[in-house]
Amino acid sequence: MNTKKGSSRRKLFYLHSWLGFNLALFMTLVIATGTFAVIADELDWLLHSEMRSSSGNEMVSWGTMEDAVRAYAPYDTFLNLSAGEDDYFNYRALMINSAQKTYYLFVDQFTGEITGTTSSLTVQRFLRDLHRYLFMPSIIGLPLVTSMAVILLISLYTGLKTTRNWRTIATRIRLNKGTRVAVGDFHKAIGLWGSWFLVLIVITSFWYFAELSFAVNRISFEPSRPGISADRAAEYGPAVRLANADELVRSAQTAMPGFIPTQIQFSTRGTLAATVLGRMKDPVVRQRANRVFIDPFDASVIWAQRSNEIGWVAYINELADPLHFGSFGKLTTKIIWFLFGLGLLAMSLSGVYLTWQRVKTKTPTYPQYANIPILVLAIIFGVPYVSSYLVSNSPDYEVTSGPQKLEHMDVELKLVVDESDTPLGKFTLIATARDKNLRLNLTEAVISIVDVDKPDTTIRARTLGSRVIFSGDLNETGFAIDNQIRIFLHTYSGDHFDYTFNSKNAMHAITTI
Repeated sequence: MNTKKGSSRRKLFYLHSWLGFNLALFMTLVIATGTFAVIADELDWLLHSEMRSSSGNEMVSWGTMEDAVRAYAPYDTFLNLSAGEDDYFNYRALMINSAQKTYYLFVDQFTGEITGTTSSLTVQRFLRDLHRYLFMPSIIGLPLVTSMAVILLISLYTGLKTTRNWRTIATRIRLNKGTRVAVGDFHKAIGLWGSWFLVLIVITSFWYFAELSFAVNRISFEPSRPGISADRAAEYGPAVRLANADELVRSAQTAMPGFIPTQIQFSTRGTLAATVLGRMKDPVVRQRANRVFIDPFDASVIWAQRSNEIGWVAYINELADPLHFGSFGKLTTKIIWFLFGLGLLAMSLSGVYLTWQRVKTKTPTYPQYANIPILVLAIIFGVPYVSSYLVSNSPDYEVTSGPQKLEHMDVELKLVVDESDTPLGKFTLIATARDKNLRLNLTEAVISIVDVDKPDTTIRARTLGSRVIFSGDLNETGFAIDNQIRIFLHTYSGDHFDYTFNSKNAMHAITTI
């Protein structure tokens, strides 16, 4: 009987060693990126002075901050305004510029002053995406990463089953018996103390995989988001004045007494509600668990979502991120999670050292070589990932019409050409409100080449803003510089603006239907 137990324990020990030794490269990448992702916001705060607030005594209003952002970048698309995790973080606006690149604009919540801008590729964004997807499409990257949860679970089970005298091991690190013994004691002790943390990481990782599996089948754990009807949007004409941040916050707090707003998502499409996210008395869930959907035109409440009313599946889904990254208790819990993450990383590396000391070989195993293609794929996907944030979309050559005045807006068309002025098919149509306080209520642009047998190119408006940009590709063989281009702009209100453009001359024949 004792022999069988010893043999069983030995098999479990070899399995434990084999997994930790042969999958160490991939496992280390996942653990390290997850560990530093926990404190990534703080790393960004250290790197970017724009993020550091003046730490005053009283905040200015959300409306004051919105006004400052819109005055600083009146024609960039204003997506959302978010509070930092603590008072030492400035509030952050997510913006889209005329080159269709996202960036962050920071505003001091105590002075209302703009403190600067940064790329939207922050340390936090880089580490989170590398940790979660390896920069790959989620359908590939997330299963690869979450598969490590199975390995962690097996390692935890085999480690506990092969460890005796838990109380002694949890409190003993022998420093006087050589490096191998000291490292072995440390490996076992940190494994016992970190068991709860490892279980938490495994459970939340399994949940992420389940969330993806349901998403592939078009089933979302998140409650549906209500909007407004096209008929409602049509009531306000081709250019509208939207409710400001103070009105949105006031409506949200009236609908949900005790609600503390932490983010405003502005309406960026005619039928999209404005959304105010925040906190109630449930500090563990994500801020999106409590939110109020608001008519962006008159600030009337469409629906108030409370975390205690969203159902248990959605509730657990809102718990996953705060528990996985330890963000629910601000800096205190994040430090705890970071330290245990470092312990998990040290346990993985120390396990490799112990196995290497036992087998006495420096030659990589075939399973260790199998880690390399995954890392290579992460690099291959990582290059365009970083480039998408940092490389400009601006072409080398283009012809541009002079701004043409239509009702409420000025319009210009840009055509990408080569060095000999031959159109390459790509174009950008820019509509700019003459009153920067108005939002253009456009739905789509329809572009056709006059006297050329080709289907129209229709592009939906991506944003509702003071400047709306349509980008597309005519892809027409034989399209020449002197071809006329006819453009129809459609609005939710049913208004149509029709004009033609000759790229060698100015726009002409402008009519309003």
